[in-house]
Amino acid sequence: MKNKYFSSATATGAALACALVLSACGRGEEPFPDQPIPVTLVNVTKPGLKLRLNGGTPVDVAPGAGFQFTQFVTANTAYKVELVEKAEKVDGQVVYEIPANAKTCRVLNGDGNVGIYPAQGIAVSCELITYPLGGTITGPHAGLVINNGSGTYTAAANETALTGQFSLPPVPEEVPYSVTILKQPTNGTCVVSQAAPQANPPIAAPVARMPNGGVTNLNISCT
Repeated sequence: MKNKYFSSATATGAALACALVLSACGRGEEPFPDQPIPVTLVNVTKPGLKLRLNGGTPVDVAPGAGFQFTQFVTANTAYKVELVEKAEKVDGQVVYEIPANAKTCRVLNGDGNVGIYPAQGIAVSCELITYPLGGTITGPHAGLVINNGSGTYTAAANETALTGQFSLPPVPEEVPYSVTILKQPTNGTCVVSQAAPQANPPIAAPVARMPNGGVTNLNISCT
């Protein structure tokens, strides 16, 4: 005679085994979710940048520090982030859809496999167009040192001219600049005046943001 208790225990054990090993019962493994593709942005300060993911439709990228495609990528598959080419060429060379204030932009770590977590380390870095910064010095200024961030202009220690021109390292458009006196001249005192009006409203100096075209009409008066 069959043991009904043995038969019941056997059935229960089989059910538990089925629950623990889903693939053996026909359900298979659960797939990993699709993953986002985040991109770090460096020096993207104006609109105009377009990117493409895996050959898809070009996407407009807003200025800022980061961007993420709305398109996700299947886990454990390849991805490719690239700049979008313009339809026309310049002097036979390919040009890309980048911000107007950028000289060049490039994609870093744009190729890879997404794995089972969001992609890491993708970036777009742009080199910004720079503009001149300078003006005129009036009065005795031998030994004067002018500073803008890490850049300086130093007048010769034996400078005798009472009027001269100075220039500091160029500054990217819309990046702040601050022209200050780092060291006064040997015999005298100098002050930085505001630039002559060349925009409406006038460009504020010595502290301002670099406009398109540069600032070359600052005046330093020395007495």
